[in-house]
Amino acid sequence: MPDLSLIIVAYNMERELPRTVYSALPPYQIGEDLPEIEIIVVDNGSDVPISKAIFEGVVSDGAPITVTNYPRGNPSPVAAINQSVARCQSEWIGIMIDGARMLSPGILKWTQLAARMFDNPFVHTLAAHLGSDIQQVSTRDGYNQQVEDELLSQSEWQKDGYRLFGSSVPAPSSCNGWFGLLAESNGFFMKKTAYDMLGGFDEKFSAAGGGLANLDFFKRAMDAEFLQPVRLLGEATFHQVHGGITTNHVPGIPRDEWVSTFFKEYAELRNQKWQKSDKQSIFLGGMPGLSADFNKRFEHIS
Repeated sequence: MPDLSLIIVAYNMERELPRTVYSALPPYQIGEDLPEIEIIVVDNGSDVPISKAIFEGVVSDGAPITVTNYPRGNPSPVAAINQSVARCQSEWIGIMIDGARMLSPGILKWTQLAARMFDNPFVHTLAAHLGSDIQQVSTRDGYNQQVEDELLSQSEWQKDGYRLFGSSVPAPSSCNGWFGLLAESNGFFMKKTAYDMLGGFDEKFSAAGGGLANLDFFKRAMDAEFLQPVRLLGEATFHQVHGGITTNHVPGIPRDEWVSTFFKEYAELRNQKWQKSDKQSIFLGGMPGLSADFNKRFEHIS
């Protein structure tokens, strides 16, 4: 039985997904006595169904990876996430609603420590965008997958994942800094029983990519009295550019119009405008390497 089941949602991410999975496993993940982990890839109707073959040569042959291909036609992955959680073998689960996000190398180590320190923690991280600016801006100025491939190659991130902080900026959802309020987390971990008590992701969120489903879940988890929110300092997830509607410039598609539909859907479902949880987290971790310098960039993003 694995100690942790990590669910990674993907849609047309054959380029990005191998890096994400590699970053979630030892030896990239550092620390002693790390949890045994299983990776559950949720392919939410990709044009070409994702195959486990894309991980060959990236992770060891015996890596505990399963791929579940869901049929096309449902732009929201929330039902697939809930179904995957129900099938998890572990007491502990992690969820990444965006499979294009690479992890920093201490996330498993600190998550395991939080699991031992607190009764019912909701462990979460900040988010970053690879590149010199947030990708809503950089993709308008020529940042693309080819530029990013060269950036990652030069960083030699496989040798030291904390180098990714030197090749990225804070995401808008994390613009308030290490100790400020977050809009969401694209890498969070909790007990499966706690996930069930919250009712999982709300499957009424039907917009592309889930709309604000991830923000809604994050807010409910933060506000839940039975959970202890634990934020990992010096750790983050790093978004690779892949043409996503909320983070990238897609010619011919007005982004603001798409985003406004997400907030409209939330207001209709919750009978109120979305706003961040004002509950503070417990902070756990450190500021290794370049992540301290990364902190200087929050002012620019905000």
